[in-house]
Amino acid sequence: MTTTIQPKYPASYYDDIYIEVSDKSVAQEWKHIKKEDRGYSALYNTNKIINKYQSKEMFKHEIDMWNKNEDYHGKPLREWLYENRKFYINKGFGELTKGEVIQGFRKSGIYRGKSYHSPFYIKQFIKDFNVKSIYDPCGGWGHRCLGAISIPDITYIYNDINTATYNNVKEMYKDMKQLDNSISDKIYFNNEDAATFIPEQDYEAVFTCPPYFNQEIYSDKGAEHLSKKDFLIWWKNAVDTATAKDSCKIFSFIISNKYKEKMMSVVDDAVFDFVKEQEIGSHTNNNHFQRKGNVSRNGEVLLIWEKK
Repeated sequence: MTTTIQPKYPASYYDDIYIEVSDKSVAQEWKHIKKEDRGYSALYNTNKIINKYQSKEMFKHEIDMWNKNEDYHGKPLREWLYENRKFYINKGFGELTKGEVIQGFRKSGIYRGKSYHSPFYIKQFIKDFNVKSIYDPCGGWGHRCLGAISIPDITYIYNDINTATYNNVKEMYKDMKQLDNSISDKIYFNNEDAATFIPEQDYEAVFTCPPYFNQEIYSDKGAEHLSKKDFLIWWKNAVDTATAKDSCKIFSFIISNKYKEKMMSVVDDAVFDFVKEQEIGSHTNNNHFQRKGNVSRNGEVLLIWEKK
C-alpha cells in the first residue's frame, strides 16, 4: 500500500510570495535586539522586522518574476525553481516556505537580489564610542535604525534616496514606538540625495553602509547607476557633506574589502585620522553580499575615522 504524503503548504500558499511576519514574531525579535549584544561578529539573520516592512520592496523583482512565471531554461520559472530546490535542499512544492522560495532565486542563480544587514553593528559602535547622536546618510532597509533605537534616548537621523524604502522605515519606527514607548522620540527621517543633503540636527557621528558601486540596484535614482568614476565623485561629496557640521567628530562606514581602498581614498586625511578597521560578521560565514569564494576579498569591514 502506497502512502501519499500531503504537502505542508497548499498551492494557494504560493500565490503571493512576499514574506509575512506576525506581530508576535516582531515583538520577540525586538526583545532580542534590545537584550542581546552580539557585537561586530553578529550574523545577518535578524530580519523578521525588516521583512515585515520591506519584503515587498526588497524582493519586488523576484515577486514580479514569480507572478509572471515565464519560461526559464525551457520550463515555467516556478516549476524550474521547485525542482532546483528539491534537488539541492530536498524541499520542493508544498514544502518550501515563502522565505525559502525567495532565497531560492539567489541560491539557484536566477536573480542575485538584495542582501540583509545587522542591527547589532551600529549598536556596538554607539556603545564603543559613547555617542548620543548619529547620522546615517545611506539608511537602507532599516537594520541600523532598529539597532540605534534599541539604545535609550539616542538621536538617530535616517536618510535614503529610495522613497519606498524611506516610507517603509518611517512606518516601521511608528509601529515600533507603539510597541515600546521607551524608544527615543529623537528619530528623524529624510528622503534626500546623500551627496547634497545636510540634516538640520547636530550629530556626533556618521555610521552608514553606502552602495557597493553597482553590486546591488536599490532604486532608479541611486548612485549605484553611476559609472565607477562618477560614483567615487558622488561618494566624496556624500562624505564631505555628511561631515561638514562642526558637531560631527567621527565618520564611519561599512564596506566590502573588494571596494575598500577606493572608497577609503576619498576621505580627506587632512581632516581625519584613521583610527580603526573592524571586521564584521563571523569569519566562518558569508557576509551580506558574499557568496562562497575569496573571503579575504569579499569580507566586510567597518572603517572608522576621527576628526583631528
